[in-house]
Amino acid sequence: MNKRELARQLARNTGVSRGEAADQIDRMVTDVLTKLRSGRSADLPEFGRFAVNEAGQIEFSPKPGRSKTGVPQK
Repeated sequence: MNKRELARQLARNTGVSRGEAADQIDRMVTDVLTKLRSGRSADLPEFGRFAVNEAGQIEFSPKPGRSKTGVPQK
């Protein structure tokens, strides 16, 4: 799923315009990156946690019951 598809789905599910949905996605990504650059982790409820490891690489830990792609596991 790319940003356009994600914005379309977010708009459809929340009733906001596609433009507002895209803006919300941009704000969320900016917030996550800002936290990671400052050495903090970024939690996304119902999805998982992004963090920077000791080597300076971004790691993703999915919420229990989700795969690394964020898709619920059966």
